[in-house]
Amino acid sequence: MPSWSDVKALNRAYASNYRPTALFVGGRAHILICGRNREAAEKIIAGLPKHPESKYEFVECDASLMKNVVKAAEEVKHRITEAGGNKKLNYLVLSQGIMTMSGFNPTSEGIDRKLALHFYGRWKFVDELLPLLEKASGDGEEARVMSILAPGTSGALDTSDFGLKKNYSVTRAGRQGPGYNDNFVA
Repeated sequence: MPSWSDVKALNRAYASNYRPTALFVGGRAHILICGRNREAAEKIIAGLPKHPESKYEFVECDASLMKNVVKAAEEVKHRITEAGGNKKLNYLVLSQGIMTMSGFNPTSEGIDRKLALHFYGRWKFVDELLPLLEKASGDGEEARVMSILAPGTSGALDTSDFGLKKNYSVTRAGRQGPGYNDNFVA
């Protein structure tokens, strides 16, 4: 594993021939932070390095509701339109989640809140923004999706109970969300 000073040196040395665009759902880039808390996002943005070509923005979204994810994705598409109408996204980083010990807690859309954040909302963002990632890739630029959630904790998938509506438990929800993600990216 590299030392922290090596990581910082590599980050300082990073250079590309295009300004990458990234969406963090949580340098020289257009970075959008998507979440529920504008104040927290503004504190993060204030601590990011300043560069003449950098652009930092906040997009509000409660990602436990799929209708909100669609709305936020549309806002992202609008904000990252380049001159000439060119829309592309280089990095989509998904880390939304919730730590809860409560039982099944359905959103207004009928999805358990924990699974909505840990799985459904993540992949709804991917589905909505995939054309922008494909555009970046087609232009010869990096295009990556990173889903960060409880590595190594997934359990065997119960394919007869997707959404855990028949047999919900906190433990099962805690293992199924990461399991859904692991299988989705495989």
